[in-house]
Amino acid sequence: MRTGTRRRRAVGGMLAVLVALAVVGCTKKTEKVRTLENTTGDARLNLTVTHGPLVAHQPVVWQLVFSNVSAQNVQITFRTAQRGEVVLLDKSHNNKVVYQWSKGRSFTQSLATSTIGPRKKLAITLEGTLDVAAGTYQLRAGMASTPAPTPVFVEVTVRK
Repeated sequence: MRTGTRRRRAVGGMLAVLVALAVVGCTKKTEKVRTLENTTGDARLNLTVTHGPLVAHQPVVWQLVFSNVSAQNVQITFRTAQRGEVVLLDKSHNNKVVYQWSKGRSFTQSLATSTIGPRKKLAITLEGTLDVAAGTYQLRAGMASTPAPTPVFVEVTVRK
């Protein structure tokens, strides 16, 4: 093999690594908030909430993942088109609700049933704008279903 060919391959390989690093560096950081488990009958259901960096007055995407960690199907029912809820509470003001994802939204009254297979997941994405001041809050997130896993409660920090 000629020296020029080796150099081109080496440079090409380094560029591929640099491009991969640039792509990884540009992706939004996702923070896993917490996983709680709730036993409902013979089925076990988990709720995981993830979000990107929380910045005051900026868009936010919440992902709630409903996991069936049992070896059997779990049937869940939603009574409206709302699938989940995320609330921020201000602990310094007697747990006043300062953010509620569903506030100002309307949901159709429609019964819907989903079956989550063994070891399968149902992901729900909630998008909105985080119209709160920078500070520390109590996050409460849950699924609007029957049965429902225990809601997630965790302290989060919203940045400027």
